[in-house]
Amino acid sequence: MKIVKGDTVYLRSGRDVANHSSRLHEALGIDDDAKFAETRERMPMTEQVERANRVHGVRGRVIRIMPKEGKLIVDGLNMVTKHQRPRSQGGAAQVQGGGRIKMPAPLPVSRVMLVCSNCDKPTRVSLRARLDTRATLTGEKQKLVHDRICKHCGEIIPRPTDNVGM
Repeated sequence: MKIVKGDTVYLRSGRDVANHSSRLHEALGIDDDAKFAETRERMPMTEQVERANRVHGVRGRVIRIMPKEGKLIVDGLNMVTKHQRPRSQGGAAQVQGGGRIKMPAPLPVSRVMLVCSNCDKPTRVSLRARLDTRATLTGEKQKLVHDRICKHCGEIIPRPTDNVGM
């Protein structure tokens, strides 16, 4: 998988993305909430989705990847409301609050594109293999490393995990 935790991704428009209300709000350009609600009620759902899909630049940071399911969770995108009961955790003193909790839901990997850190554009990614020499306690060791290459600018897109130890 070419996308890793911590990457910035661009959400491609489409009908299967839940909660298109904020993008519709931006597309219509209406600041007043009452007027927005009235306009939205008069507009058919197909037109709402079409207008919301015209808004570009919806980006977010990857929180979690589920490679077996082919899905990932992006911070602030595809928000759903979960209704949860209050319950105790281990004892009477510790009670977890209930209510409506907003949380991000998984998105299919095919719905997002990786954003290049150099040219700041959503891009397709190619892989280039190279041998990397690393110093270990027993001597130098060579390891095959795959670099992600941007199709627009040709630069290497660094993984967010590469900069952790520095």
